[in-house]
Amino acid sequence: MKSKAFRQQGLTLIELLMVLAVLSITLGLSGPDFKAMLQKRRLEAASSDVVADLQYARSEAVARNRTVRIDFEQNSAGSCYVIHAGGTCHCAADGTASCSTDAALVKSFGLSTSSGLALNSNAASITLDPVLGTFSPTATLNLTSTGGMGIRHVVNLLGRVRSCSPGRTVTGYTVC
Repeated sequence: MKSKAFRQQGLTLIELLMVLAVLSITLGLSGPDFKAMLQKRRLEAASSDVVADLQYARSEAVARNRTVRIDFEQNSAGSCYVIHAGGTCHCAADGTASCSTDAALVKSFGLSTSSGLALNSNAASITLDPVLGTFSPTATLNLTSTGGMGIRHVVNLLGRVRSCSPGRTVTGYTVC
């Protein structure tokens, strides 16, 4: 009678625990990088929205043949801006806007503090001329994240936007 050698199938408990330990260490080391990358992508997305909305506001001023304003607000709940024609409008960090009866709301945009992003401007509002297509006054818009990254948009009189990153905290942008 010949004895058959026992062939093991599957993994032992020790082998399985070793694989789990290596995976948990690898994921633990990549976690902070993943969070920073996610925050950078959110910052870049919000930055693109701001630049697109500046150009959208200009096109609305020309299309409506009416002066359009962008009003910026910031408080403890977050920051926002509202684009409107005529009257007065106010916005909330969740993106909702309230306008007087003689105002035409075009668009509002908000960043709550929970998003980890904030927008501030050195101008309380920007007025867009429908005939000349100019922005008045010029403004600097700073978009920052809680992780210390930032993108700055400098808007000139003609509405051209120059973007840079203070301290080059966001790659792909020139240093401010």
